[in-house]
Amino acid sequence: MEIYLGAILSFSAMACMGLGDYLAKLASIRIGSMKTSFYVRFLGLIPPVMVIIFQSAFKNLDYASVDLDSFLIFGTIVGTLISITYLVYYRGLEIGSVSIVTTVASAWFAVSVVLAIIFLGETPTVLQLLIISIIVVGIGTLSDFRVARFSEIMSGSRPSGFSNGVFCMFILGAVTVLAKPMIEAAGAFIASTYTHILSSLFLFALIRWRGISLRFSIKENLKYVAGAAFLDATGIICFFLAILISPITIVTPIVAAHPLITMTCARVFEGERTSGMQSIGIILTVGGIIFLGLIA
Repeated sequence: MEIYLGAILSFSAMACMGLGDYLAKLASIRIGSMKTSFYVRFLGLIPPVMVIIFQSAFKNLDYASVDLDSFLIFGTIVGTLISITYLVYYRGLEIGSVSIVTTVASAWFAVSVVLAIIFLGETPTVLQLLIISIIVVGIGTLSDFRVARFSEIMSGSRPSGFSNGVFCMFILGAVTVLAKPMIEAAGAFIASTYTHILSSLFLFALIRWRGISLRFSIKENLKYVAGAAFLDATGIICFFLAILISPITIVTPIVAAHPLITMTCARVFEGERTSGMQSIGIILTVGGIIFLGLIA
């Protein structure tokens, strides 16, 4: 029963994340990626906070079971990394191709497998190494095998957004490894709330330091910002719950396929197209990620 529920939560996370990313792109184009990052994280506090209030009201929340030390250590690291990831990822969606940015960033699962091999002493199989190699080739195809400088990540000099996707791929891979002990220490809803608060404060301080106004046209843009925030927060909660009750080998291949939802929206509503080589890269990368999760 838990496996089926985990699968349902995983598909829910995939749908929410995919749709949320598309709305975030629309919001980033209209009000800027930095403000979109802040509002998505800030407004995204609402779903987990409402659940915590509900749990507290019915006395279903056991604060005594929280491992505070582990939670604060891992939660603070994850919250900070997530803040940076949102900035770079939404900037990529703002200036680049949805298909390329989301596909490359979704390779975080392959990165998490590599990190587990390096730091946790896990032994990879020949098939895992082969699939990771295929994913690398797919990403290389999307980039035309060009090397990007770090300074290009937050600029518009690489309009495809490829370098933004690569940056997010590595950071999200690290976040995935660190997220599990954080969730185990405090639970999915408290963990989600804490990382949202931390990243909101980080992004707010950055925006104020850059002298950027937080104002935007509510009438024209609120639906994109609020929609992205709600779907993003809901997707994260579903993902956290799924990895708590189901094997990660079931959860991650499903969730990692969320770029397919985002790309479909971009193609249907905006007519976005990719070249033949880029399409091959997308198939190799997304297909490899899903298959890697299935055999992990």
